[in-house]
Amino acid sequence: MRVDFQTCNPNNLSKVKNNHPRSNYFSKVPFDTISFGNSDDFLHLPKHEIVERISESLNTDHILGVGGEGKVYTIKDTNLCIKIPHEASEEFRNGTFTQMSNLEQVNHGVAKLGKKTLLMKRIEGFSMFPHKTTGVNRAQVHLMIDKLPVAAYRNVIAQIYDAYNKGAYFDSSGANVIVNPVKKTMTVIDFTDCLECSNSRILKSLFITLGMNDGLLIKAQQKDRANKILSSVIDDFLPGQKPLMRVADYSFSEFIYAMKNQGLINKAYSDVFIKILNELKELKYMTMRGARDCAPEMEFRVKQIKSLIKQLLT
Repeated sequence: MRVDFQTCNPNNLSKVKNNHPRSNYFSKVPFDTISFGNSDDFLHLPKHEIVERISESLNTDHILGVGGEGKVYTIKDTNLCIKIPHEASEEFRNGTFTQMSNLEQVNHGVAKLGKKTLLMKRIEGFSMFPHKTTGVNRAQVHLMIDKLPVAAYRNVIAQIYDAYNKGAYFDSSGANVIVNPVKKTMTVIDFTDCLECSNSRILKSLFITLGMNDGLLIKAQQKDRANKILSSVIDDFLPGQKPLMRVADYSFSEFIYAMKNQGLINKAYSDVFIKILNELKELKYMTMRGARDCAPEMEFRVKQIKSLIKQLLT
């Protein structure tokens, strides 16, 4: 699902004031709401009330944007929005809920009316290509990403991995990562069906998605993002820790090569990274199979990686 949102109500947007402190500015700017909280109260209303509430919301005051597949509107007094397809704009009126596909659920769907009308979570934030009416530019979104904690990176990796396990592929584009500078989160949108999803490129995919090829980023920003991606998963290889993904799906080599190709580390250091990380994977395998106690070695290797991160990526 791809929706290129065009915000249609710019009159309510506040102006950018250059003299505002950044923290205050980012907490007050209008969100470029381009995607989709669940509202159980709304979904449990009688059928005719649901239809009536949706109908009341189909106006320019509630429109979030227009895409090739349809229009998206906020639903009044809820934290939901609804995608109305161009070719089936009236199908929601019979109020018949139908079963969602895995792909629709992955794409933040909470309920489906008819064959194509989808009720979705409304996710507030900014993509790396924010609409001009928000008063926020790409460089400012990059600054928001710079302030995100390691937990935000781990959560977004978990989102992508969960989607892959449900047969959905993430379109690796900065337009499809929504950054909320207030909640300090990242949320992924725009998954498509895939017959044979590869889980092995998640770390590299996220590295590229977060603007590694964007000329706006300086080396310090690129290193910080590589640092946080690696730091978000390395503790999975400590004794007793449950990995976020299957051990085989931690494709560290591709991620490290991507860092090298970006000029963040040289070949000698990339080889060291890959050697230690592959040893960690093997130690985790043996521990999980109960082959032997690898705890001391695992702890030592994790310390080595963290030392390299500190030395090269900070």
